[in-house]
Amino acid sequence: MRFKDTGILCEYKNIPLRDEKGNIIGVLGSARDITDRKRLENERQNVNKFLEQRVARRTKEWSIANEALQIKIVQHTKAEEILRKSEEKYNRLIENLQDNYFLYTHDTEGVFTYLSPALTNILGYNSEEFLTHYSEYLTDSPINSKVEKHTELSIKGIKQPPYELEIYHKDGSTRTLFVQEVPVFDNDHKVIAVEGIAEDITKRKTTQEDLKESEATFRSLIDDVLDHSTVGIFILDANFQIIWVNKALEQYFGLCRDEIIGKDKRQTIREKIIYIFEDQKDFAKKVFATYDNNTYAEKFECHVLPEGQRKERWLVHSSMPIKSGLYAGGRIEHYHDITERKHVEKEFLAYQMQLKHLSSTLSLTEERERRRISEDLHDRIGQNLTVIKMKLEELSEPQVDTDSRRVLDETRELLENAIQETRTLTFEISPPLLYELGFEPAVEWLIEQFRERHNIQIEYDGDGRMLDDDVSFFLFKSVRELLFNIIKHAKADRIKVSVQRKKNVIRISIEDNGVGFEFSKVQFSLDKLSGFGLFSIRERMEHLGGHFDVDSKPDLGTRITLSMSLKQQEGDRGAKR
Repeated sequence: MRFKDTGILCEYKNIPLRDEKGNIIGVLGSARDITDRKRLENERQNVNKFLEQRVARRTKEWSIANEALQIKIVQHTKAEEILRKSEEKYNRLIENLQDNYFLYTHDTEGVFTYLSPALTNILGYNSEEFLTHYSEYLTDSPINSKVEKHTELSIKGIKQPPYELEIYHKDGSTRTLFVQEVPVFDNDHKVIAVEGIAEDITKRKTTQEDLKESEATFRSLIDDVLDHSTVGIFILDANFQIIWVNKALEQYFGLCRDEIIGKDKRQTIREKIIYIFEDQKDFAKKVFATYDNNTYAEKFECHVLPEGQRKERWLVHSSMPIKSGLYAGGRIEHYHDITERKHVEKEFLAYQMQLKHLSSTLSLTEERERRRISEDLHDRIGQNLTVIKMKLEELSEPQVDTDSRRVLDETRELLENAIQETRTLTFEISPPLLYELGFEPAVEWLIEQFRERHNIQIEYDGDGRMLDDDVSFFLFKSVRELLFNIIKHAKADRIKVSVQRKKNVIRISIEDNGVGFEFSKVQFSLDKLSGFGLFSIRERMEHLGGHFDVDSKPDLGTRITLSMSLKQQEGDRGAKR
């Protein structure tokens, strides 16, 4: 019980008082002050509560700490496992790299303090033999000139880029090493050593040198052979992109290779190439078909049209798949220039037509010549003979008024005319003078005939020698044909014929002051008989090893020169006496 206003707590105890019979006759009570005890009990309760709370908090903290510790233990275990595996991997790596790599450490004086066992596999030395200054085994190679500088900077704490050096093997040969190193610092950031790894790149360097030589050879092949080839070349990769183009192709197609190398060939054809060909659709169809089915070789002709600096050409496209090497699956295309062959074929076809026409013309000419000879025999000789026969019949059966003397005189005159006409006809067909006195007298006689018949001034200049009969006959016919051409076509009033012989060469020049012509445009055209005269003379001259030259311009006259080398033979004789 707490007394009001005093704060005192008392504990009361009451005991009932009983009589002899057990009946309650009163109460015996006592009171005790328990204020201090209650205060202590409350304090104890508060302490217990505080302790319980603290234990709970500590228990929770310990639980969390235990969980964190368990996590750390697990992590540590995993880290140890990773480290173990890493060490195993590193050891395996070191073991596998023993043929190409070794590790080293040298002090700040440049003296090796550690070398991995792989040193023996690479340089032949054991670690103890190599514990000396780094420069001890360096060769005199120029690539070693910067080694000292790199090492000095590493010792100063400046990390260096990788570098190469050349060093002696124990057997006296040399090895090339690729070195990567880093400075090692103490706690005061002071360099105490340099650690590095050295890779033996001798085989790689040799391979690189061989590759460079091979590339140089290949480049020489490209530059000296393919790039100077007269065959245009495209090289395409498996995606049909343009890998390489040579100079001939640039010239043929009018392209700049720097603008198309690396480009898609299909796109390049559509944008830059297809327009240069006469048959664009056929070209694109055939080339694209090889890209769609790159398993076969293709070959066809194509006609390049001229434009600007690009010339007209006939090309043969020849292409095939690349089956091996760097560009396997690609294609190589060649373009052979057959322009000259096409021109020759065209000229040959024209030549064949000319020969056919010439053959026909010669047949007609022979027929006309036979007809002319027949008419001359009939008109000039036959008629005289007919009249002579009539005169002789008149004498065989004379009449009273027949004047025999007159008839004989007329008959004699007719015979003389017939003889003269016969000689003239013989000279026109094959003049005996040519074989009896020689080429130049026959030419002089021919010129005289032209002067008389055509009333034209002809100047002659010659040296009077004779030639082989076959050559003489051909040259005589040629001179006659050329003179006829001048009379028929040149409209000239003056002609000069010159025959000169120097040593073993005869040169005949026939010059007129006529209308002239553009010889390059005539070129023995099929519609001009005179052209065929020139054509037949040229062909015969070339067959005999001679030359036929024409110098003519419109309104400036014409000079035609025949020249031939003569052999010393029986036909090359002096004049007959």
